[in-house]
Amino acid sequence: MTSSRMPTLTLKTKSKQQQWTLESGTSLVELAERETTPLVFGCREADCGVCAVRVVDNPEGISPATQVEADFLKALHADPEERLGCQCRIIGDVTLFVDE
Repeated sequence: MTSSRMPTLTLKTKSKQQQWTLESGTSLVELAERETTPLVFGCREADCGVCAVRVVDNPEGISPATQVEADFLKALHADPEERLGCQCRIIGDVTLFVDE
């Protein structure tokens, strides 16, 4: 039996913290289109890095990196906990840090 509990996303910045309960599979882009968030997007295609976020807690709570995203992050010499927000879908509880 699978759980029907909706995952919780926590977004932290240096000055505040916000939290949402979302349908599993919701993208960060979808969230930012309907809510006020600190998330900023440029290309939305894993090609610019503007939307970089840092996973603070539970990396299993976001969708795995696609090969395109992984290649881009590798080229940037990004830290292992960095992800491109435009490529992330919330699939479980997760906490992300976003630069303001």
